[in-house]
Amino acid sequence: MPSSRRRYLYLLLAAALFAAAGWRVAALADFRAERRLGARAATGVPPAYALADGLLGGFRGYFIAMLWQRADAMKKAGRYYEMFDLYKTIAALEPNFPNTWAYMAWDLAYGVAASFADDPRERVYWVFRGISLLRDAGIRQNPRAAALYEALAWTLFDKIVKTDDAAYPLYRRHLAQEMTAVLGGGGEPALLEAIERAEQTAVKKSAALGETRDRAAAAKISPDDSELQKDAALLHMGQQLREKFNLDVATMLELDRTFAPLDWRLAAAHSLYWAWLGNQEIMAGDPSYAGTKYVRMIYLALIQLAYQGDAIVSDGGLIIAAPQPAMTDSIIKYFSELLADDRRAGNGGMRMAFENFLLTTAFNYYLADDLLNAERTRQKLARFSGDEKRYGGNMAAFWRRELPTLLGALDDRARLAVAVSFCRRAYGYLIAGDAAKFQEQMAWFDGNYARLSRDEEARRREAFSGGEATLPAADDLKAELAAQILRGDGGYSATEISRFRRGLQQYLPSVLPRAEK
Repeated sequence: MPSSRRRYLYLLLAAALFAAAGWRVAALADFRAERRLGARAATGVPPAYALADGLLGGFRGYFIAMLWQRADAMKKAGRYYEMFDLYKTIAALEPNFPNTWAYMAWDLAYGVAASFADDPRERVYWVFRGISLLRDAGIRQNPRAAALYEALAWTLFDKIVKTDDAAYPLYRRHLAQEMTAVLGGGGEPALLEAIERAEQTAVKKSAALGETRDRAAAAKISPDDSELQKDAALLHMGQQLREKFNLDVATMLELDRTFAPLDWRLAAAHSLYWAWLGNQEIMAGDPSYAGTKYVRMIYLALIQLAYQGDAIVSDGGLIIAAPQPAMTDSIIKYFSELLADDRRAGNGGMRMAFENFLLTTAFNYYLADDLLNAERTRQKLARFSGDEKRYGGNMAAFWRRELPTLLGALDDRARLAVAVSFCRRAYGYLIAGDAAKFQEQMAWFDGNYARLSRDEEARRREAFSGGEATLPAADDLKAELAAQILRGDGGYSATEISRFRRGLQQYLPSVLPRAEK
């Protein structure tokens, strides 16, 4: 027989044998599972790999190690999509190893994504591939593995909530668009409650319909059942939340009720969700254990929701976040009760972080001229910390002592907002006719603004940024804010505006002509 014909015959025979082996994969997997001959592979494994996995026995570990080596070679060669396919195969062969999922997700969201420094949109793809691998596959395969919940919560926080990655606006926009496509917005509690009621109704009727909840959600509903037909859109939303984001409506509502209504277009809400579930898994397994790192993750997500939890989404999906005051009181209540627990009371790092939150919250109230809440928060801080010497005493003396340190911890944008608030407060005294207070506050503004400007210039020189300054010249800022008042933007009366103009003429004569242009 010619060698070429013999070669084709061997190839056909090999193909037939692999096809036959593929038909037996499920039976082999069941046989191994019944006799506990090793970890059972998940579905989705290519037949050739599944056959090798089933027949190698004690050499199974070497086979998987070979796949890891192959994946690493593909990564070094920049063949990331092929590497990702191998990652999925490895995960399917050993689905119950949480560390495997955690490493792969980290490598995609951090390692591979970092390879596209000049292509932020490609980074978006790989960051969300890493998130999806944990959320939609790893956690589904290992629902009791609390470490995966913590890894997912941190990835969401570190890559999307924080601003260290230059592509973070694209990450935020992508998540906001995905959630908007499902919920039509941020997922208000009333909508989530309607989804929950619709699902409960579908569950009750599922036996009579012969359909599961998810099949009902897919609109495979009896045409005679008008009630479920009416709820079909809500059921579909619930299904999409589960399938696309692995989110449970009951848990989303639990967080809304425990703290404040969350905007689910924000990554901090998702980070909170997974940290919350991870902590529940830890506490369910060992009620005496204090899941400190999970509580820390909850804390980090919550304070971001307090500072940036009120989202406005433009047509392009870009999120503009603003403080959410309703979250503050809930955070104070939650962590005051939590840290009163003897198991966590000794955790100095957590206590210090909460003290810093109380101090920053008091500071934010103070800058917003909400002196009542600033003082209430300061008193809570004094009681919680037990440091009456530092946090108690006279309010004016406290702020004179603490403000320089607090101002020094702000970034440029926040510093500008602080400076604007001080200048506006000074102008408020001038409008009210209190010249002494105006001069005192304006002197405070001038001194601190000069320091902020020097700090910004030093940081820009050190970083060789060469960009435009964030802080305008002091007189420019004064003139711009004065012009707003003179135009009547503040809603002041003619008498107040006239008093303000006379005050500028007397105390800031160089600013008035520029403000009146």
